[in-house]
Amino acid sequence: MKKLYLVLLLLSFPSFAQEKSFQIDIGVNRSWFIYDQDIFNNIETDFIINPNISFHYNFASFENFTTSIGIRYYNLGRTITLDVFGRGQMETISVNHYLLSLPLQLKYSVDIINTNVFLNAEPALILKSNSRGISPANTFITERNITSEMNRVQFLIGVGFEYCFIISEQSLGIKTFYNYSLTKIPKEGMFKDSYNQEFSYVGYQAMEVGILVTYHF
Repeated sequence: MKKLYLVLLLLSFPSFAQEKSFQIDIGVNRSWFIYDQDIFNNIETDFIINPNISFHYNFASFENFTTSIGIRYYNLGRTITLDVFGRGQMETISVNHYLLSLPLQLKYSVDIINTNVFLNAEPALILKSNSRGISPANTFITERNITSEMNRVQFLIGVGFEYCFIISEQSLGIKTFYNYSLTKIPKEGMFKDSYNQEFSYVGYQAMEVGILVTYHF
């Protein structure tokens, strides 16, 4: 009787079609910057979420393991709202990096709970970076394109898991992940702003968490 209960329990879980080769993920992520100087790490940032979309192809499977390669578009950003001029005038200061990456994932399928646990290695290209901050005279907000001042090629590693299920014969999932950038985003060295004043960035790396809805086909 115990064996019968175990079989019924396993059959009660929704099935997941492992033969599906393609997958699209749509969701959101939130990112943080980890600075070389701790004083910047102690500044509270705004809670901002950004869209995240990716496409994956499962190209090899063996036992419970699957390898996939994909393409992903997302943003790594930091936003702060504060009284920059000391006159009760709240302004938003931000920096955003928009990336296109090629995630390579190794997935392990836990069949009994229809869950994929995966490791992620992700080379990425910064398509564009911009900043919105205080002018040198501290009298107004200025916006700049800072793409050329960043290390355009980034490399991230991460972990995550995905719960898979079937609805109306369609293979779906809920995925969450954590990524950490091994590459410092700003280049080292001096740069000139629109006022021809030189400055240098404090080095920082990014980390992000995300949650997505996935569709397998």
